[in-house]
Amino acid sequence: MEAGAIRAGFTEFIISPRRYTGVGTITPSISFRASEATLTGDPQDRVPQPFTGTIGPDTVNINLLDGCKIHGVLDVPTIDRTDVSGCITWSVTAA
Repeated sequence: MEAGAIRAGFTEFIISPRRYTGVGTITPSISFRASEATLTGDPQDRVPQPFTGTIGPDTVNINLLDGCKIHGVLDVPTIDRTDVSGCITWSVTAA
């Protein structure tokens, strides 16, 4: 489990000795940011992973198909809770 940040379309976590950078899509399109988020699991390099989750009103919770999870507190709360889905592809490099 390691701390990082997540925002719409992009996420980055450093889990020594590796850096996980994820780029993806999210539906519906929603603007959010959680500067302090937690990633659990071991994402695979360059393997697209579908996910489902919720954003708002105070937290973001993403569950990837491979069992990885992202959880964080939103920097700015949303009015409603929104169910989301999408796909993220990770790039794993040395930290």
